[in-house]
Amino acid sequence: MKTFASSSSGRRLFAAVVAGVAVVFSSTQARAAAPVTGTISFTGGADLNGSLSTATAYTGFFNSGLITMPVVLGGSQTGSFASVPTGTQVTFYPFTFLPFTAPRTLWSFTAGADTYSFTATSLVNVTPLPSYLNLQGSGVVSITGFADTAATWSYTDTGSGAGPGFNFGASITATPEPSTASLMTVLALIGGAVRIAAKRKLCLQDRVS
Repeated sequence: MKTFASSSSGRRLFAAVVAGVAVVFSSTQARAAAPVTGTISFTGGADLNGSLSTATAYTGFFNSGLITMPVVLGGSQTGSFASVPTGTQVTFYPFTFLPFTAPRTLWSFTAGADTYSFTATSLVNVTPLPSYLNLQGSGVVSITGFADTAATWSYTDTGSGAGPGFNFGASITATPEPSTASLMTVLALIGGAVRIAAKRKLCLQDRVS
């Protein structure tokens, strides 16, 4: 009878510890900022240091008429970008892409009380042609109130001639991932709970024997 009571107590302890882990994990998730989701694109013009097939750097960005910088493309805003007004002016920063040095902030803008920005961490593809230039890579998008989130980016220029100005378009797609740190913390706590329960079981067996 005594042995039964001790084993039951051990099971209750194990259940209580695991329940505590679940509560901690739930609380951590509740406090964490949500990741960025969705897509956004921009349109305007860009100056290069050569033709589309020979350029190695962006030297400036512009738009037409009274608008002096690229703007948010209408209909491109989804997810966390859905509230950004069409035509919002965006600051694009000149940079060299051959060779490419990371990290590199590509653009930023403010809409309402929120600041949006994107930092490139890699350039994985450069396609230079006489009338087409495309860059693709990955990076991190930041929005006020959201967790920094992994994203992919693309720059596209079209036109003809030696430049320097070409039609310009850019876009990003946010690709949120599970929080590795939170997952590792939970696994460590669960592992600790299992070890505590196992040690208590061995102690109970020693007492019985």
